[in-house]
Amino acid sequence: MLTKKTFILLLAFCLTIFVLFVLFVRSLPATLTVPDDFKNIQAAINAARPRDTVLIKPGVYNETIKFKDGINLCGQSTDTNTVTIQGSFMSPVIEVNNCRFGKISNLSLRYLPGPNSNKPSSVICLTKSNIEVSDCNISNAKGYGILATSASRPAVHNCTITNSLSDGIRVYGPQTSATLTANIITDNNSHGIYVFNGASCKAGHNRCISNNGDGIQIQDVNGECQLFQNICSQNAHHGISLSKCHNGIISGNICNQNKMYGIGITGCGPNLTVTENQCISNGWDGVALWDTTGGKVFANICNKNGYRGILATECSADVNIMENKCSANAGAGILLCKTHGGVLSKNTCTDNNSIGIQVAECPNDVTVTDNSCESNNGDGLIFSGSKIVSVERNTACGNKNSGITIRVCAAGANVSNNICELNADAGLQIYDTPRAVIKNNLRSDNAAEGVYTTECSKNMLIQNNLCRANKLCGLYIDSSSQISGMDNRCNDNTHEGIGIFKSKSVSLNRNECLNNNTGLFINQSSSLTAEDNVCSQNIQQGIFAFGCTDASLMRNQCVGNLHCGIELRSSNGTAENNLCRANKSYGLYIDYSSQISGCDNKCNDNTKDGIEVFKSTSVSLSRNECLNNNRDGIYIGQSSSLTVEDNVCSRNMQWGILAFIKCTDVSLMRNQCVGNLCCGIEFRSASGTAENNICRFNHINGIAASDPNTNVILTANTCSDNYPSGIFFEKGAVGKVSGNICQNNPFSGISVRGSGTNPIIANNNLSNNGAWGLRIWGGAQPGIDPNNIFQGNTKAAAKID
Repeated sequence: MLTKKTFILLLAFCLTIFVLFVLFVRSLPATLTVPDDFKNIQAAINAARPRDTVLIKPGVYNETIKFKDGINLCGQSTDTNTVTIQGSFMSPVIEVNNCRFGKISNLSLRYLPGPNSNKPSSVICLTKSNIEVSDCNISNAKGYGILATSASRPAVHNCTITNSLSDGIRVYGPQTSATLTANIITDNNSHGIYVFNGASCKAGHNRCISNNGDGIQIQDVNGECQLFQNICSQNAHHGISLSKCHNGIISGNICNQNKMYGIGITGCGPNLTVTENQCISNGWDGVALWDTTGGKVFANICNKNGYRGILATECSADVNIMENKCSANAGAGILLCKTHGGVLSKNTCTDNNSIGIQVAECPNDVTVTDNSCESNNGDGLIFSGSKIVSVERNTACGNKNSGITIRVCAAGANVSNNICELNADAGLQIYDTPRAVIKNNLRSDNAAEGVYTTECSKNMLIQNNLCRANKLCGLYIDSSSQISGMDNRCNDNTHEGIGIFKSKSVSLNRNECLNNNTGLFINQSSSLTAEDNVCSQNIQQGIFAFGCTDASLMRNQCVGNLHCGIELRSSNGTAENNLCRANKSYGLYIDYSSQISGCDNKCNDNTKDGIEVFKSTSVSLSRNECLNNNRDGIYIGQSSSLTVEDNVCSRNMQWGILAFIKCTDVSLMRNQCVGNLCCGIEFRSASGTAENNICRFNHINGIAASDPNTNVILTANTCSDNYPSGIFFEKGAVGKVSGNICQNNPFSGISVRGSGTNPIIANNNLSNNGAWGLRIWGGAQPGIDPNNIFQGNTKAAAKID
C-alpha cells in the first residue's frame, strides 16, 4: 500500500513524463496543408514553426507572401497539376527577410500582367537570408525573377526563370553569395544571372539562353566566382561576362551564338582561369580578356565567331593561352594585343578568315610555342610592335599569306624549330626587328620566300634553316644590316637560294644553295662576306653579286651551275679561294666592275672560260687555277687596269689568257699557261704587259699579239715548246719584246707577220727552234736588236721575206 508521500512523488513523475511527451510531440515538424488546413498560404506560413512544411495543393493562388525563417514551402508538383502563385502588386511574390534557413520548392511563381513600373520588383526577394529555392517555375517578374541581397546566401537549383522585366537572377551586395545549379533562365529582358557589387556565386549546369543582356554577368566581385558547365547561348550581349573580379574559374561552359562575346572578361584579377569552354558562332569574340592582371585561358573551343576566337588586350600582367582550338573565325584565331606579356602554347588555330595567332604591341616577353596555325586566310602567326618574342616549334602551313610574320619587334625575336610550308606568301617574314635569332626552321614549298627579312639590323642570326622548293627565294635579306646567315640549306627554290638586296654588313657562312635559279644573289649591297657556302647545280649563277661594294667571297663551292660559278657585276670586292668548276659557262665572271681582287680560286672544267673579265677596271687576278676549261683559262674583254699574276691557266680548249678588244693597261705576270689548244697568252686589240709568264706546250703559239690596236710589252717570258711559235705578232700589232726565252718551238722562236706589225725585238733567247729563231714576212718591219740569241735553230737564225 502506497504511502501518501510515495503517491505524490509518483504522480509528479508521471506528470513530468507527460509534459515532456507533449513538448516532444509539439517539437516534431508538422505539415500544414493549403487549402485543407488554411484557406491561404500566408495564414499557413504564419502558423508554421521552424522545420514545419507548408504544403500547397495544386491550384492558382493570387497573393503575395512573406516567408518565415526555417520553414519548408512547397507544392504538390506533378506533370499536369501544379501550384501557381500569382502576384499583382509591385511587392515580391515571395519576400524572404532574415531567414537563416528554409526551402521553397515545386512552385510556379509569376506576376499577373499589368503596367510596368520604374521601380522593379522581384518574384522572390531575399534579404539577409540563406534559404534554398528548387524546382520552381518563375515568370513575368516586374523586375528580377530572384533577387538576393544584404549578405544573403541562397541556393537555387532546378528552377525555370523566364520573361523577367530585368534579370532572371540578381545577386547583389557585399557578403552576398549564391549557389546556382541546373536552372533554366531564358528570355529575360536583361541578364540571365547578374552578380555584382561585392557579391559572389557558384553557378553550374545552368541554361541561360535568349536573354536580352548577358547569359551570366559577374561584376565587382571580391571573392571567388565559379562558373562551370553552364549553357549560355543566343543572348543579346555576351554568353558570360566578368568585370572587376579578383578570382574566378570559368570551366566547361557552352557559350554559342551570342550577339557579342561568348565569354567577355574585363578588369579582372590574376587568379582567373577560363578552361574547357565552348564558344562557337558568337557575333564578336569567342573569349575576350580586357584590362586584366593576367589569367589563364586553357583548352577552350572557339570556332566560327564574328571576330576572333580568343582576344586578350590591355592586360597588365602575363596571360597564358594554351591548348585552345580556334578555327573558322572571321578574324584571328587568337589576338594578344597591348598586353604585358604571356605564353601561347599548343593552340590549334586553323581555317580562320584572317590570322591564326596575332601578337601586337606587347612590351614584355611573349612566348609562342607548339601551336598549329594552318589554312588561315591571312598569316599563320603575326607579331608586331612587341619587345621580345619567342616563337618555337609552331606549325604554320597552308596559309593564304605568310606562315609567320614579325614586324617592328624592338628587342628581337627568337624564331626556332617552326614548320612553315605551302603558304601563299613567305614562310617567315621579319620586318624592322633588331637582334632576331632564326634557327632550325623548316620553310618549304611556299609561294614566295622561305625566309624574308627587311629593314632588320643589329646582329640578326639566321642559322640552320631548311628553305627549299619555295617559288621565290629560300632566304631573302632586304634593306638590312648586321645580318649573319649560316648553315642554312636553301635548295630547289624557283628563284634564288639566298637573295640579298640593298643591305650591308651581311655575313653568309656554310650555307647550302643547290638547284635554284641562282644559288646566292647579292644586289646593291655593301660590306658583305660570303664564306664556305656550297652554291652548286643552279640554273644560273652559283653566286651573283650585282651593284655591290666591298663584297668578300671566300672558300665557296660553286660547281655544276648552268651559267657561272661566281659572277661579279657592277661591283667591287674580293673573290678568294673559291671552287668554281664544271659550270656550263664561266667559273668566275667579272663584268662592269671595278676594284675587284680575285685570288686563289680554282676555276676548272667550265664549259666556257675559267675566269672572264668584261668591261671592268682595276681588277686583280692572282694565284688562280684555271684548268681544262672549254674556252679560255682567263678571258679579258673591253677592260682596263688589270693585273693578272701567278695564275695557272693550262690545258684549256682555247687560250690560257686572252685580252680581247679594247683592253688597256693589262699586266700579266708570272702566270703559267701550259698545254692550251690555242695560245698560252694572246693580246688582241689590247695593250699592256706580259712579264715572267711561262707559256709552254700550247698548240697555237706561246704568246700572240694581233690587230692594229694592240701595243704590248713582253718581258722575260718563257715561251718554249709551243706550236708553231713561241711569240707571234701579226695584223699591225706593235710593242716591245725583250728578255724572253723562246726555244724548241717547231716553227720559230718569234714570228712577225703583216704590214704595220712592227714590234721591237731585243735581248731574247731564240734558240733551238724547229726552223728559225726569228721569222718575219708579209710586209712586217720590226725593230731587231742585235743582242738576240740565235743558237741551234734547225734552218737559220732568221728568215725575213
